[in-house]
Amino acid sequence: MLVKNAESRFEKVPEVMGVICAQLSIISQPRVRQQIISTVSLFISRPKYTDIVLSHLLCQPIPYDREDIKRLLPSILGSLCETDERIVLLAIQILQKLVRMMDFTTLAAMMRILFSLFGDVRPDVHHFSMTLFGASIKSVKHTHKKGVENQVLESLVPLLLYSQDENASIAEESKPVLKMCSKFLKWKLPQEVYGKDPFYLKPVEVRTICKFFGKKCKGKIDILVQTLMYSKNAKLSIRRTAVLFVGLLSKYMDCSEARMKGTDWIQDALCQDHFKEKVSP
Repeated sequence: MLVKNAESRFEKVPEVMGVICAQLSIISQPRVRQQIISTVSLFISRPKYTDIVLSHLLCQPIPYDREDIKRLLPSILGSLCETDERIVLLAIQILQKLVRMMDFTTLAAMMRILFSLFGDVRPDVHHFSMTLFGASIKSVKHTHKKGVENQVLESLVPLLLYSQDENASIAEESKPVLKMCSKFLKWKLPQEVYGKDPFYLKPVEVRTICKFFGKKCKGKIDILVQTLMYSKNAKLSIRRTAVLFVGLLSKYMDCSEARMKGTDWIQDALCQDHFKEKVSP
């Protein structure tokens, strides 16, 4: 009845949702609480109400009942894939408050979605998806670390490359999150990673970085192939860094792999479809 009444007159939705979200933190009866959670989830899943509900939810005390969180999360996680930037950012803010209370399955699913937002054309979405990814890494319990290790390994190259982003806030946020990843993996990153100058101006430092990652990732993840993907990135700073990395990382290819595949495929990938024109300053 509450949902029908709210939908019948759109102008009342903000007021109704304000009341519903406020009740979430004070209702103790399981049956009533479940109805409220169901109503909130329903409105979140309806695009024209999503931002209103998330805004109200963000202003209310978070329910510290795991079952409440479990029922709400699918709708909130779904909001990360919205085209409306405001909705995505609201969802990230709420998830930031919930991240320490998530079960491992939900946490791992969220990390996959956040990883897909690295490089998003909306700078704030890119920035804050990395922030939440870092918070997610810190929230993984020791017993579950093996379950997200590959996801963390896959994030290394993007974070390293985006530390060279033209957008200063993205570049700065990449570094602490990269440090969290290395701590998770029990690695100590070379200090050259944190240099202020662009990598393309510091070839000696870049060689040290590539040697470190080349050796650490051998047999775990193919960072050379992953870096090649970024050689066609829309941003010049990312393309230029990726090409520089590819040249140096190729030296740390597994010997048996190099004999089997050769290195022509690397050159072919770099030369596809007027690539040289794209990377020219």
